[in-house]
Amino acid sequence: MSGDPLRRPPADDRQLSLFVAPLFDIASRDHRDLMERTVVSLGKRPRREPINHEWSEGYFIRTRAENGELGIANMRDYDIIIWLSSQLREKLDRGEAGDGVIRFHPSDLLRAIRRGDGGQDYVFLRNAVQRLWNTTIQANLPHGIFGESRMIDERYAKQRGAQRIIREWDQIEWRDVEWVQITLGAFLVRQVKAGRVLTVNPNYFLLKLDTDRMLYRIARCCAGDNPNGWTFTVQELLNRSGSNATFKEFSRDVREAVARDALPDYSMKLITAASGQPAVQFRITTEARVQKRIRADRRLLKHDPEAWKRQQAERKARVDAECRHAASIDAELFGHRRDRKLKSDQ
Repeated sequence: MSGDPLRRPPADDRQLSLFVAPLFDIASRDHRDLMERTVVSLGKRPRREPINHEWSEGYFIRTRAENGELGIANMRDYDIIIWLSSQLREKLDRGEAGDGVIRFHPSDLLRAIRRGDGGQDYVFLRNAVQRLWNTTIQANLPHGIFGESRMIDERYAKQRGAQRIIREWDQIEWRDVEWVQITLGAFLVRQVKAGRVLTVNPNYFLLKLDTDRMLYRIARCCAGDNPNGWTFTVQELLNRSGSNATFKEFSRDVREAVARDALPDYSMKLITAASGQPAVQFRITTEARVQKRIRADRRLLKHDPEAWKRQQAERKARVDAECRHAASIDAELFGHRRDRKLKSDQ
């Protein structure tokens, strides 16, 4: 696909309400257990067939649409969940109730996920929330976030009720209302409370193609900050994507994504795995590592100035020790060279 792989951000990208925690003032967070394997639909066409992920030890994630006409929520719809989860984390950090109820003006959410504030954007928001409410997830994961029990089979899930991504919302015609209230699904609330969320780069919301978005989320979850990166075969990526594309179609999309190299914070490289299969290697960029350290320093300075001072003192001590060590090596080498020169002159 030609052209810029990133959307142009709206003109008022950073002008958000004073009453809502803005995207750029807090870390935008995604759900770790839903990043490694995509649980929403890729593409804009309604997907009505379930998305099933199964792997070792009997673990699984299953996504389905309660109403087949609406279909499963897609990758763009999921932007709303990232923002709502970030707002919930901010509320918890301020010591407020963490029941998953988020109250906001629709324009704040739209601007926070870096969309416009026009009529079509409100139509998107209304339809997206309906699809998210229509989407349910059943899972058996090792962390117990989907219920008190580690195991959730279909019978148990039915007893507890559908695990909706969004439990409820209180408005449909949003353009003319002052506030909207959305309640996140209980399992998402438990993930946020348990700290099973990861920060994502705000430029993620500007990615035009769902393939890029899917690859970024997998890279962020698995490659993380590891300077050695992480490698997946194309077949493994297809399995984790939840896509119903053929291997040939998916391989083409991945090759094009690698050629675009549009992922925030990560570079991609096509390689051949030890098995002989085509694979993609993800690595965090040097710039991303530096920016992450800067953000961590700022957070520490804000929340614990004394700890920040101790950290800076320790870093200075390490740098001073390294400089002294380097100086001693230079002096020793200079001494050796001088002695050799004196001997040769004699």
